[in-house]
Amino acid sequence: MHEELVRRYNEVVDKHDAVYFLGDTVWNKKYAYHLDRLKGNKIYIAGNHDKAWLKRKHMDIWHFKAMEPGFYMAHLPLMTWPTMVHGEGHIHGHCHGTLPDARNRIDVGVDNWKYYPVPYEEIINIFKKPLTIGMFRDTVYP
Repeated sequence: MHEELVRRYNEVVDKHDAVYFLGDTVWNKKYAYHLDRLKGNKIYIAGNHDKAWLKRKHMDIWHFKAMEPGFYMAHLPLMTWPTMVHGEGHIHGHCHGTLPDARNRIDVGVDNWKYYPVPYEEIINIFKKPLTIGMFRDTVYP
């Protein structure tokens, strides 16, 4: 399993790409060495299973606004966020594809995306589409 996750990740991520991990990145601290095998500039947002190895006592919510449209990133799904009414979205992990699809909220956990990381362009394209049932899980990678 670990080898396949590393292979799929490195298949689509370049060494200069910025990659945000939205929590529950490593189930157990003893597996953290696999992260060194992954390409890209990695930024970790702690999830409920990451607190020990990341040495974090809380989970963050980040507002990504380097490009338009911006969006909020967190491990847990949010029901609302400050710029929701202005068309900005929210990406999260934690739920393993179990939540119903919602406008401008995307579960980007790799188990929801055929075990590939979700490209920024795909996130933006989804935020631009009208909501249809099951729309996120039908994407084929690579």
